[in-house]
Amino acid sequence: MAFTTGDLVVDLPALDIFARRLDLIRQTMNDTPKEVDRVDAALGHSGASDALHGFADGWRDGRKKLEGTMKALSEMGHSVVRELTATDQNLANAVSRNKNSP
Repeated sequence: MAFTTGDLVVDLPALDIFARRLDLIRQTMNDTPKEVDRVDAALGHSGASDALHGFADGWRDGRKKLEGTMKALSEMGHSVVRELTATDQNLANAVSRNKNSP
């Protein structure tokens, strides 16, 4: 359902999907250290393992800033969907009450 008022049109399902995908990406990023540890044994070579851990440690620093931005965006997306859906429902209820009143 799209929310439309005047010149404002918001594709709520698409925004909801976007916010959920951001949540999933954040979770996947946060699981990176666990995945590195899991893959460690399969690498078999200590140099490859050290390089992987070096990458994961460096990624941790940049990931924090990116994770914060993604969290803010996903929270905004969820909030917009929730608030516009509630507004749309309230307006629909008001129209329905006015149709039924004498």
